Amino acid sequence: LQAAMIPPTGTITLSFMGIPITPFPFNFVDSSVIERALETHPLLTNVRVGVSGTCWDLKVNIEFLSSGGDQPLLEVVDTSDIAENNAVVTVQGVTDGYLRLCPIPGDMLAKVEKDPQIRVYVNDIPTVCGRPCTHTVDNSLNPSITEASVTGSSSYSLVVTGVGFDANSPEANILQWLGPENEVVETANALTASETQLGFYSQTLEQFQAGTQNARILVKSSGVSEVYSVDLGTASATINSITPNTGALGGGIIVEISGSRFDPYNPKVYIDDALCPVLFASKTIIQCTVPESTTDGDKPVTVVQLGITISNSIIFTYDASITPEIVSAQPSTNIPLAGQNGWYTGSQVCTMQAQTKSEGACDHPLDPG
Repeated sequence: LQAAMIPPTGTITLSFMGIPITPFPFNFVDSSVIERALETHPLLTNVRVGVSGTCWDLKVNIEFLSSGGDQPLLEVVDTSDIAENNAVVTVQGVTDGYLRLCPIPGDMLAKVEKDPQIRVYVNDIPTVCGRPCTHTVDNSLNPSITEASVTGSSSYSLVVTGVGFDANSPEANILQWLGPENEVVETANALTASETQLGFYSQTLEQFQAGTQNARILVKSSGVSEVYSVDLGTASATINSITPNTGALGGGIIVEISGSRFDPYNPKVYIDDALCPVLFASKTIIQCTVPESTTDGDKPVTVVQLGITISNSIIFTYDASITPEIVSAQPSTNIPLAGQNGWYTGSQVCTMQAQTKSEGACDHPLDPG
């Protein structure tokens, strides 16, 4: 057996950066007592203290909260008041402090200006203006359109009238045709140019799409005009034929509609009142997939585009007599197992030539065309 050690008592004095700290008790006191003593030091201000260990191995952990970076260690100045033989007080570093530098957002480097400013970023870092970065927006400098029309006899042009065009370089004036969301779908360079008038295209009337389409003029030296609605007219816009012109009630076949002045970017084809989804479109040809129909007979074909409807008494015929019909299936109460045959009876059933689990190909008994 060994006699219990007497806990140390008394006070110790430390210093930080040469300035003494108020002496504090060297025993199991509340950590807040030590905190208050340390925080009287002018260079420490805020600390966090934790006390742990035993009477013969007492540990006081001190964490600097307000002094950033790697700080020097506390120094032991006086331990003479400790009432315990062979008591040793040492100071050692546990974790070096550090200072974390976070990226500064670009807006923190900006100054308040009355006029709009240009800001350039390099690798997401804003640059500094070596000279004034003011950019004044003046709408009077932009080109503007006051009129646009298709003119000609055998060869037709689109003549655009306005102001702010580049008369010295016709190709610097660019016509931008716009789609439903005012996205650019087609462009054309001017062939002739003055400060107030531009000429685009030299082609037949049938090569222009029919209807009213939004457009704008880009002048490379000054900018873009406001959107202008160009009336291209409806003359010579027609449907000439649909091939094939006959099909089953189930639809699903691809037909080709030929004509002139189609919109190649956003036409809609209807067979009767049902939409025929477009697969391909140019100014003379549209391909679409025939929708199904609940009734047979002749159905009108129309093309709707750019605010107009194109039709020419062209019809597509739904023929019930060539529509495949299944009247019975064996087995009829469950799905055939692998290796078993399924039998289907009906009319206008095609002969299978190739098949997978998801699709098949067959020879139809009649040509819908």
